[in-house]
Amino acid sequence: MKSIALLFSILLFATVSIYGQAKAINVDWAKTFGKGTDDIAYDIIKDSDGNFVLTGVTKPKGSKNKDLDVLKLDPLGNLLWGKKYGREGNDIANCLVEAHDGGYIIAGSSSSKGRNKNRLGVLKLNKYGDQVWTNTFENQSGGIAKSIIRTNDRGYIVVGHTKSLQADALVVKFNQNGKIEWGKTFGGEKDDKGEDILQLSNGNFVLTGKTNSKGKGGYDLWVLRLDQYGRKLSDKVLGGYRNEVGKSMVATKDGDLIITGEIETRGDGLMDIWAVRIGKDDSMIWEKKFGGSSEDRANTIIQGHGGYVIGGYTKSIGGSKKAWIIKINGRGEVVWEHDFEGRNHPKFKVRKEGTEINSIAKTEDGGYVLAGNTGLFLMNKLIIKFRHDKDDRRTVDLEPEISFRKDEPIVYDQLPENTTLKSVPVESDEKPKVVVEPIPVYQKSDLDYNIPNSYLKNKNTYAVIIGNEDYTTFQTNLNSEVNVDYAENDARIFKEYANKTLGIPNRNITLLINATSGQMQQAISKLEKLAEVSEGKAKLLFYYAGHGLPHEKTKDAYLMPVDISGTNIELGIKLDDLYTRLSKYKTERVTVFLDACFSGAGRNQGLLAMRGVKIRPKKRAPISGNMVIFSSSSGIESSSPFHDEEHGLFTYFLLQKLQSSKGDFRYSDLSQYIYENVRLESVLLNNKEQSPETQVSRDAEDKWRNWRF
Repeated sequence: MKSIALLFSILLFATVSIYGQAKAINVDWAKTFGKGTDDIAYDIIKDSDGNFVLTGVTKPKGSKNKDLDVLKLDPLGNLLWGKKYGREGNDIANCLVEAHDGGYIIAGSSSSKGRNKNRLGVLKLNKYGDQVWTNTFENQSGGIAKSIIRTNDRGYIVVGHTKSLQADALVVKFNQNGKIEWGKTFGGEKDDKGEDILQLSNGNFVLTGKTNSKGKGGYDLWVLRLDQYGRKLSDKVLGGYRNEVGKSMVATKDGDLIITGEIETRGDGLMDIWAVRIGKDDSMIWEKKFGGSSEDRANTIIQGHGGYVIGGYTKSIGGSKKAWIIKINGRGEVVWEHDFEGRNHPKFKVRKEGTEINSIAKTEDGGYVLAGNTGLFLMNKLIIKFRHDKDDRRTVDLEPEISFRKDEPIVYDQLPENTTLKSVPVESDEKPKVVVEPIPVYQKSDLDYNIPNSYLKNKNTYAVIIGNEDYTTFQTNLNSEVNVDYAENDARIFKEYANKTLGIPNRNITLLINATSGQMQQAISKLEKLAEVSEGKAKLLFYYAGHGLPHEKTKDAYLMPVDISGTNIELGIKLDDLYTRLSKYKTERVTVFLDACFSGAGRNQGLLAMRGVKIRPKKRAPISGNMVIFSSSSGIESSSPFHDEEHGLFTYFLLQKLQSSKGDFRYSDLSQYIYENVRLESVLLNNKEQSPETQVSRDAEDKWRNWRF
């Protein structure tokens, strides 16, 4: 464990030379902080008290790992407190926002000793730097946060990307207490990353970043619009045959977006700063390029005093790396620009050169505070407070700064009472992934919150739980394939009951959200193998919420992966084959729950709209093994949603029985409960019949009624 005592020394940044194109600036103060080999400030904000809070990373001398740190300065640049937070791994903060209650929310990535992947982490501090709560999560590819904002429901939303060779953009929505409300990934077969996110006046979100899966070649600037639940509304790719990247953006008063990033213009791999303005329909209004013969990069843009200010660095002015800021107007025209260069100074022992701006905060006196780093190899945090003034050139010496107080920071593994570190999964938008620890998306029903913990221990039970809701994203060329309302929520909440109420260990549960054919086949194969090696001791559980479909000619029933349409139904999961595979090896029992219909009508009444008729599925062949199948509907009936509770009607009463009984019920009682309640509520709510069925194998006919989990 790293020492939790913090001692930063302030390295001296020798000279700041300020050059102006048309007008110059007055530097009010400038500070550098750092004692280690890698001290960088990635984000800075001005809080409601007028103080400045910045966060980033520090790497103490002799250490192999990095810690995230937070500094708080008063309006004059005096240090109020500085603390670091970390454990036996790398902990990096990339962004922060002031909390609704006056504290601070920090987001970045965290890795434990011996782990190869990072987990996206969020940390809540009070205004004194004391930890209030923390939450981490991961999918199979890990994750990292790049930007965080407050949302209009007093929550927070984070954008970033997964940590893999083919990364996906990652978006996670938190409530005000740090609980995850939903999380999604977006991307294709190549590298796709999110960099910044905004919430618009209508409550929807827009993110920018880069994609290598779409566009004309290389990376392209990516604009992705989501609704308040993370469902994709549209995406737009801007760029040519080389590389273009979106890094940061602001919204204009009339609802346009100004995005800054980088563009490769010469084909030599060197980038220029790129700014684009797009309308509400993502159409290009204008684009501007800034740079010279060498490398020039943008990291941030803010709405400034009467314009927009871009921050990054340039190597085109004098050849060395210099922090660079550019102020533009709403037409993309340069109002003024300045570069900041660190150079040797005879009266200081420490000599630094190379500066970069990562973040900008606006001040009430018409000025700005810049945060970034100085140094080419051994870097220190750099903070500069300036005001735009007159047309001249001036040099300002930076005075030495005192060291941090020896505060006792709270590290990640020393949590406040009643808080926990929690790993949660992310479901995929375009490349679905097997998630391990789901969090409910909708959480509207009482069933979603009050999940009872029981005494049951089903360590020999193995479950596959599938929620296929989003068909339109995966089949954009097929207008007839509609989504299945609340199927994701059905699967997520059922998984929570399977673990907490039925006592099935998390490691025994495979949860698939918006699963493709290949993923479903692999999950079923895993159940087969577990049954084989358990030599008759295993209990198998299979739950599915999504579309079912009958073959138009053979009438055979199929479960539909999200990437399979009615025109190639043979690529789906044939029910008879599923039952055969689940009963291939001797088991103690097999339980199947199907919240799907097989008539060609879905919860949204549209999967087979092109056929115009419902198809009666073929009567199923007798099933074998110790198997019981609970189905949501019969014959040509459709399976309805329960909109008020945001669940499928069948799943709602299945969960209600699990909740009221705490998992202690006979199978026959469950069958009767679901049948009676679904039939009644379907008529009351939808004025149509829906009659759940229970199908039992011959081997289980005499014993299934008294089975219990």
